Amino acid sequence: MNFKRVGVVFLLSSFVLTGCSSGSTAASSSSNAKEVNSTSSTAAAATAAAKTAAPDFSETIVDDDNVLFQIVSTESSNVFRAYGWNVYIENKTDKNLMYSLSDVSVDGYMCDPFWAKTVSAGMKANEEISWAKTTFETAGITDVTNVTFTLTVYDSDDWTADHLIDTQYTVYPQGEAADRDYPRVPVDGEETLFDNDSCTMVILGQSEDSSFYAFSENVYLENKTDHTLMFSTNDATVNGYMCDPYWAVTVAPMKKCYTSIDWSTSTFENNGITSVDTITLPIRVYDSDNWTGSNFVDDTFTLNF
Repeated sequence: MNFKRVGVVFLLSSFVLTGCSSGSTAASSSSNAKEVNSTSSTAAAATAAAKTAAPDFSETIVDDDNVLFQIVSTESSNVFRAYGWNVYIENKTDKNLMYSLSDVSVDGYMCDPFWAKTVSAGMKANEEISWAKTTFETAGITDVTNVTFTLTVYDSDDWTADHLIDTQYTVYPQGEAADRDYPRVPVDGEETLFDNDSCTMVILGQSEDSSFYAFSENVYLENKTDHTLMFSTNDATVNGYMCDPYWAVTVAPMKKCYTSIDWSTSTFENNGITSVDTITLPIRVYDSDNWTGSNFVDDTFTLNF
């Protein structure tokens, strides 16, 4: 429990550094998963969904003696946002509560809105949860039909206390009948590192000399299991020099993810690297909830340029 809570804080603090991230109510088990059927505001809204306009819907996700969390309406895309929710929150307790979303996917792709909110004891809040455009554009998502997320609510002043809510939900903004996942479109020149019964990793291409990084490998990940998988690399090399990108990404069960492996400018400068000839990537994939379990992948891959 404590690890999950620390992870939320770390993830938010690392927002500018990273591209991609089962529960229980007070009376149910932590593996409880619920599906919530959405209610479209009008039938026309569900059929007239455009690339820039999201059909409106509202849904009460949880309303118990301690917590109210309600999606009030949706926000259409703008210059920075691909999609958004306006949410209404109530804290019915005498404790300060932290509300957060994790393991968020949209139409089958991991899409973290990096959202968390503390609500003081007995207070209410109106919040906007927004998704950036990058992942939507990469995955080709133009019309949101399903969103899966884990809502976690806990005492923000006592991390040892049990979660009040730690439950996975799925909502269907246009009704369950409209549900769909977007298939991945292959990229010219991509290289598949592995594609087995459990997981897939594909190198899509490279980016050089960005605002933050000297070099990036754009990758596609897929989790075909019913476990949350951790994809990670350690002891990577570039042109024969130890250059660790400090990369690790979790992918929820049966979900997909677009992300990147990034090397900092300072790492290249410290090693005198001005162009990339060869990269070695030791990749390990394992159940993120069982670090001592068997690896799904544990191999080293060499990329030549």
